[in-house]
Amino acid sequence: MRDLSQRSGLWTGMSVQMPRRVMERIDLHICGTQLVGTGEDVDGDFLLDGVYDPATRRVEIARRYTRTTRHLEFDPSLVSFQYEGIWDGQMITGTWYESFNEVNTGPFEMWPSDEEVAVLELEFSELTAQAT
Repeated sequence: MRDLSQRSGLWTGMSVQMPRRVMERIDLHICGTQLVGTGEDVDGDFLLDGVYDPATRRVEIARRYTRTTRHLEFDPSLVSFQYEGIWDGQMITGTWYESFNEVNTGPFEMWPSDEEVAVLELEFSELTAQAT
């Protein structure tokens, strides 16, 4: 299993926000068990702050918008979400929920962007091998 503490860099994420899937770009920095980062999605720009427990592989992340197109009547910093998931060696999967509205919830996945490239390269090589 790959060590999460060695996976700092660009990440890709996907959240299901009924009825849509929202893709996210994340610049994640991991120092030991601490996670911090910045990111963006269709709703705006955000900051991430979280922790990782290597013994259980659990990840907890707080996400706060710094600029958002949602909730325009509020200060963007008040639009925050919690993410709880598990690192499986390739990605973090789990559930997100809005901090002040826990009914607003859904699944999420996030993975190192270089992992995405590696998977695409493997699929391409398999298709090429089948064609010959």
